[in-house]
Amino acid sequence: TRGQATLPSEVEVYVDGQRVRSERVRPGEFELNDLLTGQGAGAVQVVVRDPYGREQRFDYTPYTTDQLLRAGLAESQYAAGRLRRGYGDRSSDYGPPVASAQHRWGWNDATTLGFRASARPGLYNGGPGLTLRLGHAGVLSTSMPLSDAEGVRGHALALRYDYQSRRWGVGAALRRDGRGYATIGEHLTISNLRQESYLYASGRVGDWGHLWLSRSEARTRDAADVPVPPGFRASMLSDRRSTTLGAARPLPGGLGSVRLSVSRTVDAQ
Repeated sequence: TRGQATLPSEVEVYVDGQRVRSERVRPGEFELNDLLTGQGAGAVQVVVRDPYGREQRFDYTPYTTDQLLRAGLAESQYAAGRLRRGYGDRSSDYGPPVASAQHRWGWNDATTLGFRASARPGLYNGGPGLTLRLGHAGVLSTSMPLSDAEGVRGHALALRYDYQSRRWGVGAALRRDGRGYATIGEHLTISNLRQESYLYASGRVGDWGHLWLSRSEARTRDAADVPVPPGFRASMLSDRRSTTLGAARPLPGGLGSVRLSVSRTVDAQ
C-alpha cells in the first residue's frame, strides 16, 4: 500500500473498517508492506494526518489470495519411491517405482506459472499450469496436462474461477478429458471421463452464520470409445449429478461451529 505525505505525519491503516497499523512517516512517498488482510476482496483505507491535524485519505480495494506466489518466489516439490498399493487395507504392499515433480514460480504478484509431472513404468503425465489474479474480480486457474500410456496419448484441460469477499463468494470449475488420457494411480487405467463441471455460491447471513449451495455434474464416454493399450483398463466412472445445500453456524464462546448439509445425487448406475 502506497501513499504520500507532505510533512512528517502519522499514518493509520484500516482494513474493512478495523485499524490494523499506526506509524509515523517522513515527508514524501511511503510504502506499507505485509498488511494483515483476510482472503478475498477487501477494503483498505490509509489516513495520513500531519502535525496541523490535516488529513488525507487513500482508498484501495485489494484482492488477497493464497493461490499466488509473490514475484520472484518459487515453490517446488520432488519425490521418488514405490507406489503404495492397498492403502488402508495392507500395511506394506508396494508396487512399481514412481516419481513426481512440481514447480511453481511467481512471474509477478498477479501471475504464477507452474509445471507438474509424474511417471511410472509405461505411463507419463505432466503439463503446464497458470494462476492469474483478475484485478479485484477474483482468481482464474488453468492447467493442461498431457499423458502417454504405452504409446496411447491423451490430454486434459482444467479451468477454475473463484471470487471471495467478506460476505459472499462464487466459483466455477470445468474439466475435460480427451480420449486416451491417463493419470498415475494404483491401477493402470485410461479415463472414461468426458467432462466434469462444478458451481458453488456461499454467503454470510448477518451474524447467524453461512449458507452455501453447490452443483456438480460429470459426463462420461462409453467404454468402447476408450482406447485401452495392453495392460491397461478403462475407468468405470458413470454419469452423475449432485446438488448440495449447507449451513454453518458458530457456537457461543468460540467453541466451534455446527454444520448441516443436505445432498441429492443422481447416478446413471
